[in-house]
Amino acid sequence: MKRVYECDTCRKQIELSTNSKDITLLNRCVITQGCKGGLHSTLSANNPQTTVDYQSRNVLYEHQQLLPSDTWTITHHLKSDPITYVYQDQLDDNGNKIQVLLDPDDYQLYYIDHNTTTVVFNTAYSGVVQSLARSSTPVTEDESVATAEFTQATANSILTIATKINDGLEQTSDHVINFVSPSTGEVRSVTLTFHSHKFNDDIALFNTPWKGSDEIYLGGYGYKVQSVRMDNVIAGNAIEDGSPFFFNDSDFLILLSTEPYSDAVDMERITYISPEKIQEKSLNVTAKVTGAELSIEKQHTLSYHPNIKVVKNTF
Repeated sequence: MKRVYECDTCRKQIELSTNSKDITLLNRCVITQGCKGGLHSTLSANNPQTTVDYQSRNVLYEHQQLLPSDTWTITHHLKSDPITYVYQDQLDDNGNKIQVLLDPDDYQLYYIDHNTTTVVFNTAYSGVVQSLARSSTPVTEDESVATAEFTQATANSILTIATKINDGLEQTSDHVINFVSPSTGEVRSVTLTFHSHKFNDDIALFNTPWKGSDEIYLGGYGYKVQSVRMDNVIAGNAIEDGSPFFFNDSDFLILLSTEPYSDAVDMERITYISPEKIQEKSLNVTAKVTGAELSIEKQHTLSYHPNIKVVKNTF
């Protein structure tokens, strides 16, 4: 259902989708640049001359999802990470179509970049998304494409992690990684099975500077070292180059290496990465796929002094 709203200051009008309870969330002017007025529903659809200099304000974008889908891609061109309101098409008791505002727990929201948002559901829906810029001052082009400094998180396409030792010493552990397609916004979740270095001499799996390490000692705790091959995962799931990624949990540490990624001397024993900072759904390429390797922004590296201690070697 559409309804006309008028600003009480600039007197401009805009037609917006609304739900059965009317829009109550958009209470500020989204029409005129710099206007501090508020929006109010009106029955008369006219457009009187504005009482202030009119300059279109690019703070609101409305996306109509006409065909049911479990993934909605919204290209809003707001040059920001907007506040997002998601309305689902439903039928009322009389069989009339209405739009119901969903709770954020009903969907997953991904900020692909400053101009694109993806909404993902468990099943296919139709409806409307309203994207409201958090500021009427857009992110400048320089800010939106600022070059971040990345560090390679894998070595020879091997991702090595350290998991805190508990009562058991399981030989494998599973962690879910999510890849976001930079072209479609589709999110693909893959379960990674990490294999413990302890008593495992699979050289192909452990072709990493950490291959001679079973366990490490860091911050008063012992950790078991585990690895997984990422080239097979990336190729087997047709993951696009440049795809952002994030993890579902953060109960492990990512161990790093330095070039040429071949011998124990290349182990990075001062810095590591906690995946806690790359769990966010609203990421802007905090972590990305680069060829068959994974790269993560250097700002997420943590330092440890004294050096990480390798407490056991089997090879």
